[in-house]
Amino acid sequence: MNYRDMARIAADPSAVRERARIVKALLGERTTPWQARFLDRMARFEGPGLLPMDDREVLHQLTGKASRRKEKAGYRAAVLVERLWRLRHDASEEDEEFLNDLMADGADVAPTENQWRKLFAVARQLGEIDHYVA
Repeated sequence: MNYRDMARIAADPSAVRERARIVKALLGERTTPWQARFLDRMARFEGPGLLPMDDREVLHQLTGKASRRKEKAGYRAAVLVERLWRLRHDASEEDEEFLNDLMADGADVAPTENQWRKLFAVARQLGEIDHYVA
């Protein structure tokens, strides 16, 4: 977690409201009812105190879920997913499903931050990247 960014946002109610609106728009229909209520509550945050740490952490996690990237740490998602997908039979059933879901997006795959973490973990486990990478 980026605690510095979380502390900066927690002290600025307008930044909390803006981040909540952006995250809600990016997640769209992928939000659960609880997440939608949480983001609506954050979109009305007025302060005057700091945003509680629990709320900061949830907002940060939802931000990670909403942001997508095609590249991270010098790796292109489409290339890494394809390489791992070829090795999917050596992975656990859960990891195989995960790779199949990402492979379905094709060349336009853009994993979330959480998916990138899992993708790198699977890549390490299957020996496609070294343990010290990413």
